[in-house]
Amino acid sequence: MKGLESLYQENILNQYESYTYRWAVHMCHPMEAHEFDNLLDMNRVITLAESGVENEISIENVTQDLVLTFAQQNRNSVANQFTFNFLETSGATFFTRIYTAAKQLGIENHLQACYLLELKFTGWTESGQAVPIIIGPYYYMTTLTGLTMDHADGASKYAGSFIETMTDAYSRLEFHLTADIVVEASTYGQFLTEFQTRVQEQSDEQAKNGIGRVLPTIYEFKTDVSEWLEYEFDAVTGSRLQQYSGISVSGAGTLRFAFPAGTAITSATSLALYQTRNFKKLLTDAGFAKEDPDDGEADATQLADIVKWVKYNTQVEYIAYDFVLKHYQKKITYTSGAYLTPEVVHDPNSYTKLVRSSALQSKRLQNIFDKGLLRKRFDYIHTGLNTEVTDLDIQLNNVYYQIQAINSGALQHRENSFNSSASDAQFEIAQLRGDRNSLRSRISSMRSNMDSNQAKIEELGSKITGPDSAIRLGDDIKALEAENNELSLQIRELAPQRTFAEQVYDQRYNEFNQEQKGNTDNRLDLPSLAQRYITQSDLYSEKDLTDLLPLNFRYAPVDSLPTMGPDKGQDDVGTVMLGAVEMNLNSLADLVEQTLHIRGDPYWLGRPRGNYNNNTQADYDRGGLQYFLNLNFPTYPDEQTGLMSAKQNFAVTGVYRVYQLQANYANGSFTMMLSSFRDMNTNVNTLYEELLFGNVFDRATRGTNNVTTGVNETENDGTDNSDAVPPNIPDTGAVENANGVDNAGGHTNLDSRTDSNLRQLLIDSANATGVTIDGTSGLRPGSSSGRHHGDAHDIALYSGGRRLSVGNPADRAIIQSFSQQFHDRATAQGYTPSIGWANHGYPTNKWYMSGNTGHFDIAVGKSIGANRGTFWGGSGETRDIPAPTWLRNMMT
Repeated sequence: MKGLESLYQENILNQYESYTYRWAVHMCHPMEAHEFDNLLDMNRVITLAESGVENEISIENVTQDLVLTFAQQNRNSVANQFTFNFLETSGATFFTRIYTAAKQLGIENHLQACYLLELKFTGWTESGQAVPIIIGPYYYMTTLTGLTMDHADGASKYAGSFIETMTDAYSRLEFHLTADIVVEASTYGQFLTEFQTRVQEQSDEQAKNGIGRVLPTIYEFKTDVSEWLEYEFDAVTGSRLQQYSGISVSGAGTLRFAFPAGTAITSATSLALYQTRNFKKLLTDAGFAKEDPDDGEADATQLADIVKWVKYNTQVEYIAYDFVLKHYQKKITYTSGAYLTPEVVHDPNSYTKLVRSSALQSKRLQNIFDKGLLRKRFDYIHTGLNTEVTDLDIQLNNVYYQIQAINSGALQHRENSFNSSASDAQFEIAQLRGDRNSLRSRISSMRSNMDSNQAKIEELGSKITGPDSAIRLGDDIKALEAENNELSLQIRELAPQRTFAEQVYDQRYNEFNQEQKGNTDNRLDLPSLAQRYITQSDLYSEKDLTDLLPLNFRYAPVDSLPTMGPDKGQDDVGTVMLGAVEMNLNSLADLVEQTLHIRGDPYWLGRPRGNYNNNTQADYDRGGLQYFLNLNFPTYPDEQTGLMSAKQNFAVTGVYRVYQLQANYANGSFTMMLSSFRDMNTNVNTLYEELLFGNVFDRATRGTNNVTTGVNETENDGTDNSDAVPPNIPDTGAVENANGVDNAGGHTNLDSRTDSNLRQLLIDSANATGVTIDGTSGLRPGSSSGRHHGDAHDIALYSGGRRLSVGNPADRAIIQSFSQQFHDRATAQGYTPSIGWANHGYPTNKWYMSGNTGHFDIAVGKSIGANRGTFWGGSGETRDIPAPTWLRNMMT
């Protein structure tokens, strides 16, 4: 495509004839572990084992497990664990080597030594020349958590388990509060400061008066999102005072957090962030998805900007050796940060709008590409493109559902997402219930604001100590009282409306239940014998693929960290809905789970730590990373060619979010296993061409008419002219060469009332391509698009007397050739050509003009506006279907 490149990245190892890898295990002093790979230059390591070299202890194979955010409780963006299998061919000295190496490095306790793991890749060209360090090198600072030995026939085999030092921040001793603490704060930044003070006091007290240690753990809590520090807490008052695992939160403006002993560190800091008003508004990369935390429906347009959640990066420094604890004193830094989560679903309404809008889908996909979350495409069976995938396992959980909080704000037409075939009566019930809930939610929100204002009035009143303070604070108190009076007036005005809405809903709901009693109209008749069997033709002529994998929603009590307890009525609605999002994020892997076995790709190892960072690698700190899986399934052989064709199956083809991966290095082979779940927010049917290409097609032209609306430019009158008789064509003298369709390079039924230059362009293109053209529609004065006012023609192409169709790959090649001829010839004459053809990637009933007729015009800038679109793949009800990739490539 001109000016637009695919953003998919090739496996860098494929650039070489072959490659090798080398692992090395270096011991280092814990107090120097923060120096990382600089230790190699400083000669402050002792190498215990290395692969690919002559060594008394060799590395036989390595298994590396990467666990990503939302797949573990500690919420680090990525954590690495390793299993090394060592071989000592003669003797059993590995344990002694570890002890001796620790003594040489001055390590007080060899069991607490740190290990720098090193991985390097070397590429080999066709000429046999080595290209060292083609990516990386990769360094991991770890500790040894276990070592086993098996000795037989004079040789010893060892299995060592290593884990990165950053996960030491989650060891039980340091990760949980040792006593109850109370923190009062008005902003998230103030909370972090106060919480750090209270936690450090606990650690200092334990070191001073305890018997198990003499050196305290040093804690630091911060965030790398500066604006979070200023986030103010929302009010939690009255009946909204709830508890979660003993944690309680109360107050208005200034909140009081009471954490019992045993509370996890990140649970406390996350809870505080969840209580800020801004975070409840569902933070996105461009703003907020909700104007008010209590809104029951998020803005689908904002959801396309990708929701941000919270993750943690931890850093552990070993300071001094505690001879009582037999361990090194730690300084642990917990840094909260934003994490892009494209898989977030807030409510059924916004979800439906997001997945059904081609404009929002295109916007969302562009954001995913721009933020580096999608960089890999895997082609599997019957694509002819597979170089990476070796095996695929899929598990579909039919009982999975997205939790929706009970009484969760103003949501209407929820049943759209529960059952797309619901009756009109059910939709009416949903509408009435939505109206009732909307009024309830508005009144509840107003009362909540009144509670908050009253708490502030009481707080200000307590600060009045004399005439000066009374004057200074009096205006603020009066303003809050005036606001409460206004809110009270609004509540009195809405109360009768709510009462009426409740009465109407109750009456209609009771009538609906009576109507359903004894109603058997919905019972389906058994099919005839001939219809009881499903054929491939039935499957691949499906009208609508949108609900192939429907996402179910169910109301349920929400008991999670953000809510501080179960959903109780409509109190603190925003927090309850945030809690539902939290619970769903932690269970998404239960929906459509996929395990993809691939050739090893260093991209998935992430960005190397240390001095050799590489921006082309997976950035696990940025957000949830995805891949696009493309595959086809075989069908019946074609009746004319006898060849078996392949069809898309969008139940499997899709975008998947990786939550865990395993890399295996054995016998010179490098393989990976990616565990992932399907991204249900991506409508693959709509975005297939762009996902296949690896970029958003309208990126370069965004801002023109057919882009800002997110709708393909079409003829706009909804007419399908595939076989239509050209309207208002006289019986004689108005058509050219009406002598059949068998003459190669000829033409028939071209409307003589259309522009002569247009007709000549079509004829010349047919001659150059060797096809016959048959005009199906020319001048249409009533065409609302304005194109068919003399500067456009719909035509069918024939070859050997057979009408060509986009459904035949061989025909598509001829169609593309003819279209290219028309485009190039029209452009050379100074016209801006427009072309429309069906997108064969969609069901046949969605094909523009049945897939056997194309639209060609020179109207743009001539008889219609110069900014009109110039290519499309649908019209009328199918106008949201994008143009096929080849046409977009040609026209942009």
